[in-house]
Amino acid sequence: VSRNPKSNSKSVTDFYDRYGETKKKMDTLKLLVKRAGNSNEWEAYFQGLEVNEFAQLDGVKEGLTNISNYIYNINEDRQYSPREKRQLIDGQYYMMTEIAKQSNEALDELDKEIEKAKKQLKE
Repeated sequence: VSRNPKSNSKSVTDFYDRYGETKKKMDTLKLLVKRAGNSNEWEAYFQGLEVNEFAQLDGVKEGLTNISNYIYNINEDRQYSPREKRQLIDGQYYMMTEIAKQSNEALDELDKEIEKAKKQLKE
């Protein structure tokens, strides 16, 4: 019998929660950069964070969603035996968890950068 797939490992759940929080922080930072006026240096800094850091995490979020959809499709597919489903699904869960763990570390670093920049912009 195949297990009911749920992609609710702590790492994955933490990633989705923290991704939303970090998106809000990026929006706040963008506003602070705009308020700083004609500061090309800050605009370039923000663009770097947005393009090089946050865009990658946006891709991770999309990838995790795709894996979750794939797991659902495996579970619904009648061509696989319960044992095959279990093996396929377990492999996907492992991949999701590992991706989320690494991405949570990237969120830690991005959050530090955002806070540092916000503090400097407010000075």
